[in-house]
Amino acid sequence: MMYWHWQDGYGWAMLTVNVLFWLLVVGGITLVVLALMRAEGRRPDDRGDDTTQALSILKERFARGEIDDDEFRRRHDLLLR
Repeated sequence: MMYWHWQDGYGWAMLTVNVLFWLLVVGGITLVVLALMRAEGRRPDDRGDDTTQALSILKERFARGEIDDDEFRRRHDLLLR
């Protein structure tokens, strides 16, 4: 007897499962590579917006005379760590 459907009609179902499986595998590998590349782009000396804003406020306070030179340097060093 000649079969017109591969494996008694399970051909399309298995093909779909196989394609979905490989899409998940390739997608997962892509996500891991992108995460590693993103993590690689971060350096310890990169400053976030919070640090930049804090340094700006510190400089303004120093310019207005609210803090002295020693206090400015101490806080500046703490922010840059």
